[in-house]
Amino acid sequence: MLHPRRMPESRISSFSSLRVRLVGTVFLAIAPAWVLMYCVDKYLAAKYQAHLPWTDFVVGLLALGAAWFGGERFILRQVRVLVHAVRRLGAGDLSSRTGLSKERGELGQLARAFDSMAQSLEERVRERERAEQTLLTRSLQQTVVSALGQLALMSDDFSALLNQAVVLAAQTLEVEYCNLLELQPDGTAMLLRAGVGWKEGLVGQATVPTDPHTQAGFTLTAGEPVVVEDLANETRFRASPLLIEHSVVSGVTVAVAGHGRAFGVIGAHTARRRTFNEDEVHFLLSVATLLAMAVERRGMEAQLRQSQKMESVGQLAAGVAHDFNNMLTVIQGHAGLLLARPALGSDLLEAVQPIYFAAERAASLTRQLLMFSRKNVMQTKPLDLREVVANMSKMLQRLLGETITLDFQPPPEIPLVRGDSGMIEQVLMNLAVNARDAMPKGGTLTVSTT
Repeated sequence: MLHPRRMPESRISSFSSLRVRLVGTVFLAIAPAWVLMYCVDKYLAAKYQAHLPWTDFVVGLLALGAAWFGGERFILRQVRVLVHAVRRLGAGDLSSRTGLSKERGELGQLARAFDSMAQSLEERVRERERAEQTLLTRSLQQTVVSALGQLALMSDDFSALLNQAVVLAAQTLEVEYCNLLELQPDGTAMLLRAGVGWKEGLVGQATVPTDPHTQAGFTLTAGEPVVVEDLANETRFRASPLLIEHSVVSGVTVAVAGHGRAFGVIGAHTARRRTFNEDEVHFLLSVATLLAMAVERRGMEAQLRQSQKMESVGQLAAGVAHDFNNMLTVIQGHAGLLLARPALGSDLLEAVQPIYFAAERAASLTRQLLMFSRKNVMQTKPLDLREVVANMSKMLQRLLGETITLDFQPPPEIPLVRGDSGMIEQVLMNLAVNARDAMPKGGTLTVSTT
């Protein structure tokens, strides 16, 4: 409590006008967060001067208590909350907040600024963590694809490649199930060729129908990856018994191209609801592309081996046909000489003629074998395609086998064409072989000329 007369050096720092008339002496009490002013009448002051020390003590005590309560209630508690939040943030707790954003005054503004800073920091850190995780995941996926690519180029064990592909795909995508379905020759079902997570005994035995009402069949015709978030609510197709048996909820499937036709479908599935992102779908698509390249390579290698085998057969056939043709020339020559004799009896004539004609047909067969081996030089001449096909009919039927019927439908008249009969016969043989391979269950091959 200060008396203005005892502080001649004091100065006025601020003032305000009072709308009341002051009587007596003015005393000013200053305490933290409170300013107490009271007026004492000069006559009452003289009367109660003996009691002023006790009055001053009580007023001061009340002022001190009010200052402590106000400071504790409005300042110290908020300061402690701010300090605690700062310490938590400094310790790495990015979720630290003061909870004082609704408070008024300077401390409320400070709390709101701190909360905004902490939230911004948390968002930036979380965004950086997500970016780092995305880069790490992509790096892992690229590493797996690269390893599968090297394995596809170096390994001759196709089954081992398929098994390794589904294992790596399941580990990379972190799914419980991964499968590779191979389209069967009849086209009505797909075999579980390789898989991870499926019940024992299903891999190599279980089949899935290829109709478009199943996910696998739909994938074959979709031409793009098929993503399923909840199989129970899927409207494009129904769940296959294989997926139902393993309580599959979400999955992604991709078609695997093959040599001449689709090889099958690769899929990743999980028993929990999950949304596969674009990177995960692209990864599985890359695995399917690698497998398709391996299938194509395998088919081309088989085709090359078959071509080499046919070349060897052709060389052997050429040698046999050449030697056989020499013997036929002798037989046909002597038969021709016998037929040229005028004194040859009718009984001998009937016996020699079949020999001559059989040798002629055998010579035609050797010419076809030489054409098959590509040892003959192409000789063009006017040809009737009906005769060419008719002469090849028996050989084509033997080539097609018993399950395929050859139906030749020649028109009444056609113009002649200029060509090499041997080359045309070779084309017919190639077409017949392709038709036979395309009809494993048998059928009818219709040949017509126009």
